[in-house]
Amino acid sequence: MSFVTLAAALKTKLETLTSLAAVHDYEKSKLDNFPVACITASDSPSDTFDTGNNLRDYSFTIRIYDSREDNEAESEARMRAVVDEIIDALDNSQDLGGACHFLKPAPSKWGYTDQAAGGHRTAEIEIVCRVLSNHN
Repeated sequence: MSFVTLAAALKTKLETLTSLAAVHDYEKSKLDNFPVACITASDSPSDTFDTGNNLRDYSFTIRIYDSREDNEAESEARMRAVVDEIIDALDNSQDLGGACHFLKPAPSKWGYTDQAAGGHRTAEIEIVCRVLSNHN
């Protein structure tokens, strides 16, 4: 298991969701299709599990953006539905299709960007992919 493998598995999982127009495995600077999800690597704490295994956590942030330019109320409703669908999909794939031993989605954080220019509604979901790695 690695950041590369796990990011690809997360992207594949999110690409199956009907509520997202696009999924990127990097933070895209110019967003054009909405709602869009960007997956980026985060922290990776590790610990010794026993004499032959390490317990590794590979963390990712899924950032979701939706344009608020046309209708702010519709954007809010759409974002709630998107976040619900993502969390449900991850809850129903606890090993991410065999890519990790255990998947732990954390609560989401909500916010806004570029409000003066119409802006985006945003949400972040922190994901921890737990892997037991044999080091013998």
